[in-house]
Amino acid sequence: MDDLIDACSEALYEYEGIDKGVSRRTVQMDIQLMRSDKLGYNAPIVVSEKKYYTYEDPDYSIMNIPLSEGDLDKLTETVDFLKQFKGFSHFRELESMVQKLEDHIYSQKVNRKPVIDFEKNEDLKGIEFLERLYQAIIRKNILEITYQSFTARQAGTFVFYPYLLKEFRNRWFMIGSKNNALPLFNLAIDRIIDVRNTEKVFADEIGFDAEAYYKNVIGVTVNHGAKAESIVLFVTRKHAPYVLTKPLHPSQKLIDDNEYGITVSLEVQHNFELEKEILGLGDGVVVLSPDRLRANINERLTNALDLYNTSITEKGIVSLGRKYAQNGFCTVNQLYSRRSINQLALALSKTDFPVNSSVEPKIIDLGTDKSMRSILFTPSVEKVVKQLVGSFTINTVNYYEKIPGNFCEFTQSGNSKLELFVLLSQSKTKEFSLQIIPGSHKKLHSESERITIVENCNPVTCSLNVGGAILANSALIKSFPRWYKNETIRYLIVEIDF
Repeated sequence: MDDLIDACSEALYEYEGIDKGVSRRTVQMDIQLMRSDKLGYNAPIVVSEKKYYTYEDPDYSIMNIPLSEGDLDKLTETVDFLKQFKGFSHFRELESMVQKLEDHIYSQKVNRKPVIDFEKNEDLKGIEFLERLYQAIIRKNILEITYQSFTARQAGTFVFYPYLLKEFRNRWFMIGSKNNALPLFNLAIDRIIDVRNTEKVFADEIGFDAEAYYKNVIGVTVNHGAKAESIVLFVTRKHAPYVLTKPLHPSQKLIDDNEYGITVSLEVQHNFELEKEILGLGDGVVVLSPDRLRANINERLTNALDLYNTSITEKGIVSLGRKYAQNGFCTVNQLYSRRSINQLALALSKTDFPVNSSVEPKIIDLGTDKSMRSILFTPSVEKVVKQLVGSFTINTVNYYEKIPGNFCEFTQSGNSKLELFVLLSQSKTKEFSLQIIPGSHKKLHSESERITIVENCNPVTCSLNVGGAILANSALIKSFPRWYKNETIRYLIVEIDF
């Protein structure tokens, strides 16, 4: 005991500068406390030969004590939380400590699964720039950024004054300006190609206030000078709890609550992220006002439905192949989406046709007009054509824009061709007649045989909507009778070699 008293007194003087020493009673009380579980020790202190104090286990140390279950849980959560900040120098300074903690926790909880899982995107491009951008904002350094947006054909380099790093939906953005004045820009970190610190320092001339800047928006897109609008939404009863427990925006107010659902209002700007939030609720929400937002959501949902309707399944493609092999033609009523038809119409309006373009048909050379080919041959169209004929080539497209005559007859040739008839515009669904003898696509016919077939066979009726198409083998005997008088019908005929 005397040796312990002397050792504790020396340590107290060395570390704390207290020279009055410690009493016997203090040391005895400390030993009793270490033996208890009040400090979590339960130290195995024993008396040897009735006078020496020692540990029953010679290798025991209070520095190697096992952590309690509660301590392990808290440390596990803390380590998981700290690991979210990879990329910042603050984390790198703690990284070794966190690794040691993690290893120690694992050694004591080998079979314990994580009880908390943070949303993260470890493969996010540009994450390596976070630390440099953070330091530049802190030090107010002017940067040179090489950046390429999703819509840009090539990257560009420009001077940038960084003000803020912001995370939204697990993506990082840097907010700043190109001349230290309004307007401000959002740069997605994953679109940054390179960052160079000019080491030049700037003063915040605009007095950027992040809280005020983002007060009236959802997400990161701020329309400069635009005021917040009153957005009124009806949310169905099934989805109401999600919107009530996690408001879409701090300005959200409950207007009505009944058995069918709730009506809420938001005071925010109309931006891309607002539309994404509304679309994320799917069939659980209806925009009541304003009209412009309601129209935008309606159009986007219509386009989404259009994609489903024109997305042909593998089973459907195989079925079309069987019909084509048996009959020499097949009909697809929704091969092109409304958006694709609009893109085709826009491309046609920009096409520079020859001077004699009044003569039907107008020829489009896909060798030079690659944009037209990409619009015409969507992934679904590519799959369908490959299923019907295998590998294929295509060079030209015939574009018709006229009042049809008595019939439009396709010329039979000795080469194997697939003719894609695409309806671009009409007032309503139309019926077209193909004059076909079953199996006639498997052989060539003489002129007399052709006349006999046209005069005697019963026509096959095909109904088409805008965006629909007829795919027919060129060896077929076929004609389209007059549809309607005084009506212009726009359509394309694509001759595909295989």
